[in-house]
Amino acid sequence: MDFAPAPARFAQEARQRQEYIERQKRPSLALPRYFRGPLAPFQVRQQKRLAENSHLPILFENISYDQWRKMSAAREIPTGATWCSLGIVYGPAPKTAA
Repeated sequence: MDFAPAPARFAQEARQRQEYIERQKRPSLALPRYFRGPLAPFQVRQQKRLAENSHLPILFENISYDQWRKMSAAREIPTGATWCSLGIVYGPAPKTAA
């Protein structure tokens, strides 16, 4: 930083550079290993979505998103129903007696 730095400043800069060089030489942490399970990642997500909605009644199956929108616009699907990307339309949650 200076043309003729003071000896203390020079020593400080030399230590910092030496620490940087030593840090670069250190081995990095090992990357975490991925162990593939019996299902592909997209199948895991599918199973998760099925489990999340298992308490809901199934109204329709194999419905595309466009069909879902048309049926919703025509009010053929009850309020509170949900469409899952698996093509399943789940009905609203059943009302519990209080």
